[in-house]
Amino acid sequence: TYLQTAEATLTNLERVERAEDAGAWAIDGRDHITRRLCTMLETAAETVYFLHYNRFPLDADVLTDLAEAAERGVTVVVESGSRDLLDRVSAAIPDATLAESTIGEARTTEGQPARALLVDGRAVLMSAEREEQLPGLVEESAIWADEMDHGLIVWCEVLLSARKRALGTP
Repeated sequence: TYLQTAEATLTNLERVERAEDAGAWAIDGRDHITRRLCTMLETAAETVYFLHYNRFPLDADVLTDLAEAAERGVTVVVESGSRDLLDRVSAAIPDATLAESTIGEARTTEGQPARALLVDGRAVLMSAEREEQLPGLVEESAIWADEMDHGLIVWCEVLLSARKRALGTP
């Protein structure tokens, strides 16, 4: 109903306001996260490192924005546990550096890694998936920041950069 939708939206806004005070933002929902990924990719000037372990296929909008970044001369690195996804990226972005790995098989009792993005070593987004109360329903939540002014984000950047170097990627 309209009232339930309004209540859910206000709840999400309240979460964002609390996270914003801490220098990072929290968002819920696959569509919201995809839009944020795309917005971040549109601002890329030097490098993009994208990890995709989401159980859903790579969004066409994200692939398009990755390709457009590469066309602007941005170095694009994509890591995934899905060979099919990497093949799709390779077909769309021949110059992309691709890495196949199993990091996405990591799970906790609360969920598993879904997507992560590091743009120009300054903006980061990290998401996780979790099963909802209804069987088969999966929800995604994320944290993101576009400036390195928060301890959590600084650590994310350091860890993602180390991961990128460990894979031997630029």
